[in-house]
Amino acid sequence: MKMDDFQICRLGVRAGTGIRDDSGGKAARRWSGTPDGAFDRCAAPETWREQDSNLRRQSQRVYSPSPLTTRTSRPVANVILVSRDGSIRQDGRVTSGTRYAYLDNIKILLVCGVIAMHVSITYGFDGSWYLESYGQMSDFTIKALTLVMGAGWLFGLGLFFLIAGRLTGPSLDHKGAARFVRERLIRIGTPIVVYMFTVSPVLEYVAFRENEGGTMDIWPFVSEQVWRLAPGPTWFLEALLLFSLGYAGLFTLEARHSGKRSSPRKGRHERGQQRGRTPANGDAPLRGSMIAATAGAIAFCSFCAHLAFPIGEEQFHVQLGMFPQYIAMFALGVAAGRRGWLETISPRMQWRCGAAGVAGILVFAASITLGGFFDSDKKAELFAGGLHWQASLASLTEGVIAVCISLWAVSHFRRRYNTLRPLAARMAPSAYGAFVLHPPVIVGLAFALAPLPGPDEIKFVTLLTTGIAGAFALASILSRWTPAARVIGASTTVRVGPG
Repeated sequence: MKMDDFQICRLGVRAGTGIRDDSGGKAARRWSGTPDGAFDRCAAPETWREQDSNLRRQSQRVYSPSPLTTRTSRPVANVILVSRDGSIRQDGRVTSGTRYAYLDNIKILLVCGVIAMHVSITYGFDGSWYLESYGQMSDFTIKALTLVMGAGWLFGLGLFFLIAGRLTGPSLDHKGAARFVRERLIRIGTPIVVYMFTVSPVLEYVAFRENEGGTMDIWPFVSEQVWRLAPGPTWFLEALLLFSLGYAGLFTLEARHSGKRSSPRKGRHERGQQRGRTPANGDAPLRGSMIAATAGAIAFCSFCAHLAFPIGEEQFHVQLGMFPQYIAMFALGVAAGRRGWLETISPRMQWRCGAAGVAGILVFAASITLGGFFDSDKKAELFAGGLHWQASLASLTEGVIAVCISLWAVSHFRRRYNTLRPLAARMAPSAYGAFVLHPPVIVGLAFALAPLPGPDEIKFVTLLTTGIAGAFALASILSRWTPAARVIGASTTVRVGPG
């Protein structure tokens, strides 16, 4: 369909003021907005049909009512392309101050997954955490958690980096390199510094006493520990900040090489969409060969990295052996943001990614079961790295699961969970803060549950549910304080992504 077949209706919406026609043209009909600034549809001259109930439903899906759109003082501009046959198309741009609902849903689940991982380690799951094996669940429960958490660990953080890369390109295009770097240093760098100098020393003392059996007093330990700059879970933010600044540097070098300023500009994906281009008829869509190549590259690079940095061993407070996956997923997200790949994954490709991901999980489960992972620590170390079939298969399944499950999840949520339920609408703005603040919440609640009677399985479930609720609640409370809101808060205008 050509651009001539579309009538462009540009709308500016400010919460609490209804709808304002921002197109410069005269609207034949105007539909009033809700008190929250959401609305049903926009009408442009001679483009809408009277029998357009299907179009009305589509428009409600693109611009959903409260709580999807909540009050904000910042106007949000969007473009809808309305065809003469009554169909609509939305431009898919990432507008400053807005978020995609389906990505918010994914991030909420990922943060809950991170909390679940640390709660599992608290009660016997093998891993690195401030409280390791504080309780001991049954062997059956530990093995079940190993299969579930192990598979989730292989793609969870990679999916985080994929989403971050997806949003980085449009943000850099919109803000320019200087403003982008400045805001990243504030929003990502500030939590790292605050955590390392205030929260981390105290929690490291907890680990020193509980995991290592240390007896030193707290203040001498803290005064020494504070200069070790242990980031704890905020190592993820360190990596994200490094990736973002590195990409901004490449962005600036590319701009200088081409003789252009690294100032705010319209990105390639945004310009293409405004001209009516999509990955299907402009840039090449994401093909199966690209997905396979990415998974293969992660598998090969991870295998090589694990020879020097085995899984489970930390270097500079991070596991460098996992960084080939993180770098590749961030790069894939950046490329996808430029070319609209994540928004145009076909149902068939989504099914293929899901099938490949499930196959990878089944192979992973079979390999650790048949390879003796649960038999002894010596056999478990074979999966961590080295010239063993166990290590080779672990790297292969890592590549397949990380890429395929992540792409499937993004496409599936975009199609099925592209709205926020009331609870999710309250949790979404606090997800970033909950990720940063959950360690002291989990440790404190674990101490509170310790003297209570009952099996550790019950305490695990209790700590998991109360830990998630407590972390999100604490982040929500702190977000009401203006200085903290500028760092761990989030835009309150949520936009339904292109579906």
